[in-house]
Amino acid sequence: MRITIKGVRVDLSPALKEFVRKKVSALGRFLKRFDRNDSVTAEVEIERTTEHHRHGEIYHASVDIDLPGKKIRAEEESSDLLAAIEIAKDKAKKDIQKHKEKVVEKNKRNSKRAKRVGK
Repeated sequence: MRITIKGVRVDLSPALKEFVRKKVSALGRFLKRFDRNDSVTAEVEIERTTEHHRHGEIYHASVDIDLPGKKIRAEEESSDLLAAIEIAKDKAKKDIQKHKEKVVEKNKRNSKRAKRVGK
């Protein structure tokens, strides 16, 4: 899985990049079925959305995963940058698992249908 990290109005320190890469690469174990020929890409965007008229810093994290035939997007806003990244990753994981279950169920139905036709 190829991972791209982009920061908007946020300094991407090496430690932050490593944190994001570690969290998002953990999703790779759920993507083995789809990641043939390194075709899965993950784009992570971290943004500080605070403007001068708002109080405090608000961070927005989004994780976009391109699977063959499906795009998954997970977003989260939080006052804590690391928490926003973690929650967005968890949302992406949930969506990946849901998509994987649909694909597995579809394959089971198709194989049962093929067995009935072959009889």
